[in-house]
Amino acid sequence: MVTADSASDEDSRASPLSHHVVGGGDGQPLRQINARRVGSLGVVRGTLDRMHRSSSVLALAVVLVAAPASAGPPAPNGLELGARVAWNTNDQGSFALVGIRVGGRVVPHVGLGAYVDVAPFGPSLRCAPCGPAADRPFRLGGYFDFHVLPHRVVDPWARFGLGLVRTGRSAADVELALGLDLRGRRVAGGPFVMWVIPLDDQQPKNWVGVGAQVSVSF
Repeated sequence: MVTADSASDEDSRASPLSHHVVGGGDGQPLRQINARRVGSLGVVRGTLDRMHRSSSVLALAVVLVAAPASAGPPAPNGLELGARVAWNTNDQGSFALVGIRVGGRVVPHVGLGAYVDVAPFGPSLRCAPCGPAADRPFRLGGYFDFHVLPHRVVDPWARFGLGLVRTGRSAADVELALGLDLRGRRVAGGPFVMWVIPLDDQQPKNWVGVGAQVSVSF
């Protein structure tokens, strides 16, 4: 005959894990399960905290990088006066070129005006058919500026100029220039590189210069 006590003994032998599931015995397995759950939650929370900190740092970096570019002063919209100095070289020698320009912005991105460049220092240049006659370089003409970021603190620009150059005799020339301005409220300035291309084969060739310019807007 099967008694209640013997049935209970058989059930406990048939289910040796039942005490572990319900926390029987001294409760040690249940505490282990709880400890593992707490540990897993701690890992998840730590991961989320690191992700939050990383995203915060990334957002701060984006703001710091974008702020100087977006916090520029108003773009010039009127008269501009400028001056520049550049060290130039061509196939006849090297010399300093000093220039002034007067112009203005048609729209924030576009400027128009006139320039004059002289070479107070350095060798006199000559045109090939002019014999012994030689003059210090003298240039004048008009220019067209295109400003890439006129509303920003850092403003790259490109310039196209068309005018006359005199080195013993006058001839037409073209100027191409690329520069980078750091802008304040009314004053801007920075480095540039320029190429002068005489449209007369008898004029000096391979003409390139590097310098800095400053401009004031009104």
